[in-house]
Amino acid sequence: MNIIEPELLSRLLYQFNIFLKGLSAIPLNIPGTQYHCAMRATDMIRKELQLLLRRRRLELEMKVASPMEDILTYLLVNADENGKLLPEADIVNEMFGLLFAGHDTMRSAISLLIKYLGEQPRVHEKVFQG
Repeated sequence: MNIIEPELLSRLLYQFNIFLKGLSAIPLNIPGTQYHCAMRATDMIRKELQLLLRRRRLELEMKVASPMEDILTYLLVNADENGKLLPEADIVNEMFGLLFAGHDTMRSAISLLIKYLGEQPRVHEKVFQG
């Protein structure tokens, strides 16, 4: 997803952090609970992704975007094995999943890096010396 606009990125990040806080909350969808806030944040993220998807589709129609620009564009232009394009809802779900998977992967990688640097003082020293 090639997001250039800082405002869009900021909105997505804000809502995504609310979503993450609700992952470990008790699943009571009552206004004011973390879970309820996470569900609302999920809806907001999906709406933002849907707007981004529609804008990208328009850019493709106007020949402003390349068909291989990013994963969103790839999902928009490539058909499945039956020759059908993916429905918007499926593309939005894929993008949401990629956002979450990318976040979790990076968080795990950074945590392990810090752990291993703490266990290996000589390596830690070399890393910070350049």
